[in-house]
Amino acid sequence: MAERELIVITAAGGRLGRELTAHLAAKRVRLRLVGLTVRPWFAGHETVIGDLFNPLVMKRAVEGATAIVHLAEVRPNRDLIARIGPVGYDKQMFHVNLEGTRRLALMARDAGVGRFLYASGESVYGPPPRECPCTEATPPAPNGPYGRSKLEAEYVLNELHRSGDLEVVVLRFATILGRFPANIAMVNRLFRLALRHLPIPLTQSGSTLKHCVHRRDAVDAIERALTRPQASGRTYNVAGAGAATVAEIFDAVTDALDSHSVPIPLPRLALPVINAVTTWIGDPFILPEFARSALEHTCYSTGRALAELGFRPKYDTLQAFLEAAAWYRDHAGEQ
Repeated sequence: MAERELIVITAAGGRLGRELTAHLAAKRVRLRLVGLTVRPWFAGHETVIGDLFNPLVMKRAVEGATAIVHLAEVRPNRDLIARIGPVGYDKQMFHVNLEGTRRLALMARDAGVGRFLYASGESVYGPPPRECPCTEATPPAPNGPYGRSKLEAEYVLNELHRSGDLEVVVLRFATILGRFPANIAMVNRLFRLALRHLPIPLTQSGSTLKHCVHRRDAVDAIERALTRPQASGRTYNVAGAGAATVAEIFDAVTDALDSHSVPIPLPRLALPVINAVTTWIGDPFILPEFARSALEHTCYSTGRALAELGFRPKYDTLQAFLEAAAWYRDHAGEQ
């Protein structure tokens, strides 16, 4: 990246934002960090603090930028659903993930921003199709408001790109893991149960394949997508070097945490019943949007990213889980 470039990172106070900031700062890239609150790692960088729905905040965020990495989003969250209800929850997803992205992209277009990199995710595929792994050509079929809002934001951005108004790159991330709390409720539940040495239910007797991406690989993919001319207008899956079965993940995590947890096989037909009951009492075992995905293989091809960006993930799914386990072990008192 040239010294004159200015990279804007939205949600720079989040997990991936922190990782990306550290990585690019080490390469002396000029950064502008956008967030709701100041974080320690903002020191030494340009900052814009405030809500991106504020036009003045948005204008300050984009002016003079050569590229934007848009990480800001609202993810499925039990507390959010409990606080504002299912209808309000759906509206909030589309308000932030779709409308917020659209407004920022239009502002970026008007400011002459060179490239708009959008952090999408595996949820746009919905319940995994029979073919495994998913490629970027797999027809998306999101199963809830989060996936639908992310996919519709992709459509808006791609239309801006096709019209020549804004250069767009879309990265569809698998679940990102690292030395921070996971943003997937099922993953957090696994670590909490393991730390308490409690039984851990495994669907399909643990035979289901899951695919994650290590934080360092996620950041590497972003840097490549920012700097490769051939990435313009393209969509890429970003996942780790290999998937792992749920049973393999269970063994790796419990071993890393010295946990005495035992696996409890959960029959396929039992999960919908358990989820219905736990949802009724206000604490769904798995959020409805992800209930079907829990029963299927979730694997993603990164062949396009390899061919066009030279992206070769260095870490597989088990390595990503082991790094996350180290964080949970060190913060056991907070769980």
